[in-house]
Amino acid sequence: AQYTVWADDLYMSIPFLIRYAELKNRPEVLEDAINQVLHFKELLYIPEKKLMSHVCQLKLGMATKIPWGRGNGWVLFTLSELLKVLPKEQTGFQEIKGFYLELCEGFLQVIDEDGMLHQVLDEPDSYGETSCSAMCAAAFARGVKLGILPQDPYGTAAKRIVEALKQFCIDEEGNVYGVCMGSSYSFRREYYMHELGWRINDTHGTGIVLLALMETAGL
Repeated sequence: AQYTVWADDLYMSIPFLIRYAELKNRPEVLEDAINQVLHFKELLYIPEKKLMSHVCQLKLGMATKIPWGRGNGWVLFTLSELLKVLPKEQTGFQEIKGFYLELCEGFLQVIDEDGMLHQVLDEPDSYGETSCSAMCAAAFARGVKLGILPQDPYGTAAKRIVEALKQFCIDEEGNVYGVCMGSSYSFRREYYMHELGWRINDTHGTGIVLLALMETAGL
């Protein structure tokens, strides 16, 4: 949609910039990645929840204030990608690390008693959603391995999420359930909770589930 910024978009740009910087030996490209993350934060961050709005409508100057699960998952996972390669002395490293830590706190508080995160993260009545749960587990596991997050509670939470994925979201044949279909956006919570359903083996989730299983192995 025109004149919009989506949380999803961060994952569409930052991993590319990281790999371009490495391939072309242009570390200055990482400055662009840092700036993009911080501008997304300005537009979409909900500080009282430590979560992200799904979309900001620029013409209206308004964010949705709805923390859609996978949109937030993209952001948290993207930050884990960036922190893997950013030198600690890089200008902006501390800001990225601080933002990551805040989002991790926000995610931690919305994990349910079964170990799942939900389609709308602050709506426990919305369905448990597989892709955002997997992205959370993978991002937490990476933070622990990087020495940024403590094993307890974050490594413990990552393993708990993966156990929930195995129990509720993956069958014996490897089918993956509970992955939200591709989305539009809305200022109505009902859209995300009731109109945006999940599919079996939706490609938005199968890869990240495998990555979550790999990242948490050995934690």
